Amino acid sequence: MRELLRGLAFGVVLAAASRASAEPGRGVWMSAEGQLVVEKRLRLGVEQQLRLEGPATDFDQTFTELSASYRLTSFLSLGAGYRFIVRADEQRHRGMADASLEHAFGPIELQYRLRGQITTRGDMEPQTVIRNRLSASVDAPYRLAPFAAGEVHHVVAPASELRELRGYLGVDWGVSKAIRLEVFYLYQREVNVNQPERNHILGLGMRYRARA
Repeated sequence: MRELLRGLAFGVVLAAASRASAEPGRGVWMSAEGQLVVEKRLRLGVEQQLRLEGPATDFDQTFTELSASYRLTSFLSLGAGYRFIVRADEQRHRGMADASLEHAFGPIELQYRLRGQITTRGDMEPQTVIRNRLSASVDAPYRLAPFAAGEVHHVVAPASELRELRGYLGVDWGVSKAIRLEVFYLYQREVNVNQPERNHILGLGMRYRARA
């Protein structure tokens, strides 16, 4: 119970910091995720995320995501998911498929994720995107895991072009065996558009894992 209270206090401090540091033109992403370990190789997940923009009080979007992943080997996992997105002006549906590779070099773990996704957007043509993400994390004392990641989004339909670049810096904290908290900074930049967005985002997340 004491660890849980510490985790909740940690989340409150981070939320307060997010409001203090979110200036106009920036944003805050807040998420809660639940995972169910069906058996050693199979996991099911559900995630709810809220994204705010501007002074961290303006609604940008929220989404609900359902996912499943299966570990084929010690280093290769496959996954699939569905995301229902609600924006201020429309609703979107997204399907995705992942392939992930990971390997540990002592306390350092490297992970590469290849994701293909298709998003329907009202009356517009569906958009197909390939996403490449490479991340590195360090197993540190006190159940902390600092991490850094980079991600590239490449649109393949209806046009073929590089569309978005992302860079992450953050830390993951294991409050207990079941609960983990995460805080990160994300720099997001669009390319190949007339008015590219450049966003500074503070992310806050909580993940709960249970076994069937």
